[in-house]
Formats: sequence, C-alpha cells, structure tokens
Amino acid sequence: MPLARAARKTTLITFFNQHNSRYPDVNQKRINDIKNTVALTDDSGVIEPNRIMIEVLVPQLKLLIESVMRMDIEIKKYYKNQDDRIIFDSFPGAGPQLAPRIFVAFGANRDKYNTAAEIQKYTGVAPVIEQSGQKTWTHWRYSCPTFLSKPLWNGRGNLYAIPFGQKRIMISR
Repeated sequence: MPLARAARKTTLITFFNQHNSRYPDVNQKRINDIKNTVALTDDSGVIEPNRIMIEVLVPQLKLLIESVMRMDIEIKKYYKNQDDRIIFDSFPGAGPQLAPRIFVAFGANRDKYNTAAEIQKYTGVAPVIEQSGQKTWTHWRYSCPTFLSKPLWNGRGNLYAIPFGQKRIMISR
C-alpha cells in the first residue's frame, strides 16, 4: 500500500485508463481512497508471505488467461466447420461467443442423447423431485457437470431451447 500511496496522480490515471476505467470522477475517488487508506496491519509476518503469494499467482493467472483465449480461438475455428452450427446459432441470445460454447457442451455426436430429458438430466438443469410419505420436495441435481448448465441459462430464469432431432423443445423453470 505504501507504494500505491506514493504513486503520482498521472501514474494512477494512466493505470486506470489502461484498465478501461476512464471516468474522471470515479478515478479521482479511487485516487483519494488510495491516498487516504489506512493499512489493516503493518505486520511483515502477514504482509510478506501474502506479497510473495501474489507474485507467484499472477504469472499463473496470466497463463490461464492466455490458455482460455487460445481455447476460445480453437473452439471458434472448429465450430465454423460444423454443419450443426446453424442449430446453435438459432438459440435466442446465443451469439458468436455463446453458441460455440454451447456446441462444445453438447458435442458433435447427435446420437449421444436420445431425448431432451436426457440432456436436461446430464447437464443438471432438470429438477429432482423427491417424495417421502405425504411430503414432496424439489431440488437441483447435486451430481452433474455444472459447467454445462451455466451456458444454457439465458439470464431471465429460462433455459435456451434444446435441439432434439427435428424438434426444438423449450424448457424452463
């Protein structure tokens, strides 16, 4: 924190602009907050190990970001050559970023799932209804690949239409 407090205003503004923060009032508030910040601790036994941890984690995070970007490029190249891309492009809201990811979630093998219900169960978006005596309750699937269910939600509490053969079946909560 002492290094950030010692930084010149122009250096901080340049840093903020490089990280897509270009609102002068927001940047000024951040600068004021940095200059007026009081450290929670000055214990070097707490600060130094955490500083070292950050120095170790930042290169790993950079490598992860590069790997994800490379994967996105490869997925898009592969996706462009698929005959079924027209199905995934037709999903509402599934633009150039989401459609290839949904395609990867489903895979190219159309024989993998026989019904829309199988897809729903596998991806974890189908509810589980349990009953004991007179009591009935519904919950999410606990054992499923959650990374597959996330691309299917459209943000309005509904799921995207799932292709099945020649029919498209709309599923929702």
